Amino acid sequence: MDNIRQSVHDLYDTSINLDAKLSEIIQSFTFCSVEYDNSLSTAPEQKQCYALIAIVKESFSNIIKHSNATKVSVVLKEHPSLYQLIIHDNGSINDFNPDTGIGLKNMEQRIENLNGHFQVRTTDGFEIFISLPKEL
Repeated sequence: MDNIRQSVHDLYDTSINLDAKLSEIIQSFTFCSVEYDNSLSTAPEQKQCYALIAIVKESFSNIIKHSNATKVSVVLKEHPSLYQLIIHDNGSINDFNPDTGIGLKNMEQRIENLNGHFQVRTTDGFEIFISLPKEL
């Protein structure tokens, strides 16, 4: 019975549809408009998918709490050796301190655990720029 449960669990884990899940999250986000562009031709590994989903959720939560944005863009790009996620809002930046707040630190830690790169930019709004290697 344990083997059957594990097999079903493994099947569920490998069947995550990143695009569908992100589309669902974006559709439920009503704070401001969201442009979504996903140009991935191959699916990231399971751990990467879960990290990207969590980061989009946390980013949207931060936008609601800290931003006066009227527009957000979520872009997923694929390059020969890496995936990129860029989340940008057009809100104004007031008293941003990267050393405070656990949300950004959690995002950064998730990406570092996957040997990726995490960067925050505060030019013309707020942007999270993430790159993940295709092979862990």
